[in-house]
Amino acid sequence: MYPHSIQQVGNGHLLLARIGNEKVLLLINAADWSGYDDFAGQESSINGDKVKIAPTSHANACALRRYFPFTAAVPLGNKGFSMGMGDRLGLATPGHIQAIAGTGVRPVFAQQSVRELTLTGRSFADVLDDVTWGVFQEGYTEGFGADGDHLKQEREVQEALAAGYTMITLDCSERLDNTIATKTGSEINEAYKKLKEEATNNLEDIYLNKKCDVNGYEIFFDELNLKKIILTYLKAVNYVEHVYKDLIVPHGKEIDFEVSIDETAFPTTPEAHFLVGAELQRRGVKVTSMAPRFCGEFQKGIDYIGVVDEFERQFKIHAAIAAHFDYKLSIHSGSDKFKVFPVIGRYTKERLHLKTAGTSWLEALQVIARCQPELLCQMYQHALEHVDEAREYYHVSLDTAIVPTPGTITPDTIAGILSQDDTRQMMHITYGFFLHPKVGTFREKIYTVLNNNEDAYMAVLKQHLGRHIALVNIGHSFKGGVTN
Repeated sequence: MYPHSIQQVGNGHLLLARIGNEKVLLLINAADWSGYDDFAGQESSINGDKVKIAPTSHANACALRRYFPFTAAVPLGNKGFSMGMGDRLGLATPGHIQAIAGTGVRPVFAQQSVRELTLTGRSFADVLDDVTWGVFQEGYTEGFGADGDHLKQEREVQEALAAGYTMITLDCSERLDNTIATKTGSEINEAYKKLKEEATNNLEDIYLNKKCDVNGYEIFFDELNLKKIILTYLKAVNYVEHVYKDLIVPHGKEIDFEVSIDETAFPTTPEAHFLVGAELQRRGVKVTSMAPRFCGEFQKGIDYIGVVDEFERQFKIHAAIAAHFDYKLSIHSGSDKFKVFPVIGRYTKERLHLKTAGTSWLEALQVIARCQPELLCQMYQHALEHVDEAREYYHVSLDTAIVPTPGTITPDTIAGILSQDDTRQMMHITYGFFLHPKVGTFREKIYTVLNNNEDAYMAVLKQHLGRHIALVNIGHSFKGGVTN
């Protein structure tokens, strides 16, 4: 039984328990409680107690959210240090709760993209239900968010909202023009002429040759730069406005709305960031967080690649712009970026949203390496066979020519692959070839190991994600950052 889950209901109790590898909800001597009949399950008698054993089904998760509102997602707003804690397994929420305990971090426990849902064979509802049970297990009552991450299409936004998600991250990549940065001046002028004159004249009146002071940083739009920004970002801004006004506002509930412009081939300039923020504000779009593309590389599962001093020089301007427009700065692919966490904390001053996801999967592999290394050896070979397929979904720099061959990996050495960048990335991006229900026998074996070693999995999550939070909070303790 999970003692933190015990709730008194009527003259009885309701709690979460595990029987073998299966978690169930127990309603003990609770037949007089008004909510008793809303939970489907089998009634039994155990040691003289009347017990209903209810599965952790979707219907029962919905009932749990009705009677215990702390298990339902809420919007978190545009202030504070929040953290997206994606979980591709559906097992990590208790460990995530333990990692944030006492830190002040506001968690987004349910965070999945359509890409992740496709690769794991899950739905928005599945992800939120798993979080509901994890929150109930730990008795966590301080509130959490649910993020439909990197959504591109209107129907995806509608599906996430219908499932009870309280945050929408709109991925604008399909409406950003990555070619503009490489065009000549004459090519830019020709492309600009094709835009609607009414729209461009309006933007020129507002921004052309104007100076804006942002917390001591000067933003200036000359003619060529303004044209580049409009050509690159105008369609995205228009789409953000449409989704907000036609989908999110009519939803009728408060929603954290994040705008992602980070899926570009080039870093977001301060001028581009400012114009996007200014236009959305002018059009009445309430943005909770913005995700620009930063200099250097934020690749999956490994530390920051780039010059930290240059990152700091540019990052503090983006932080100032976010503060100017009163939204959080969102860091995507934020897992394991230990080199720059203090910098990020220093300038955001808790106006920050940090997204992690795959690192919780990699920590699960740490547990498998310790408890059943032979299984991880088999998984390593399987990953190597499918890594080229996985690369279609993710941009990573891993070089398969230098990773160890399966024949050189033994149960005694397998844990080392999780500390090497190339092999770490390979195991990171191939998760779908282990977790999708149709890929074979690995899924069942993985869940068996993790369920049998639940405390070990929670411990590594607490330690690893706790390190993320501690380094960001070190930055928060520094003086001289952006506060307004």
